[in-house]
Amino acid sequence: MQPTIWRGDRVVADLHFFRTHDINRRDVIVYKRENTFFVKRVEAVPGDVIEGKGGTIFLNGKALEEGFEKPVEPADSFLLTFGPVEIPPGQYFVLGDNRPSSLDNRSPAYGPIKENEISGLALFVYNPFNHSHDKRLARE
Repeated sequence: MQPTIWRGDRVVADLHFFRTHDINRRDVIVYKRENTFFVKRVEAVPGDVIEGKGGTIFLNGKALEEGFEKPVEPADSFLLTFGPVEIPPGQYFVLGDNRPSSLDNRSPAYGPIKENEISGLALFVYNPFNHSHDKRLARE
């Protein structure tokens, strides 16, 4: 999730948030798969169509203005080009902010995130050794 979250950072999450709120695009979520917690950014919600072409990500036909580094050769081909994928009900498409090397929904083996896998909303990231990196993640 670099540059948002770096090795050594700690994440504070609200594990009850999605009991009363919808999951939105751009939310940074915590989810669990095979007894491991992951933190990724929601880029597509049910009904959206997402696609990667040459390292640019398109959501519902429009290029995302992300501000993240785009993958460049020799990245795995699925990081550069994928889809189009229509997101079914109850599922979400997540990407890591470290676009050139993130294991995320662009990988055919990874698959979309099911709503019941989502544990909570990441609220804040802090580093006990580097407070200049502390930041708020959650939506206002």
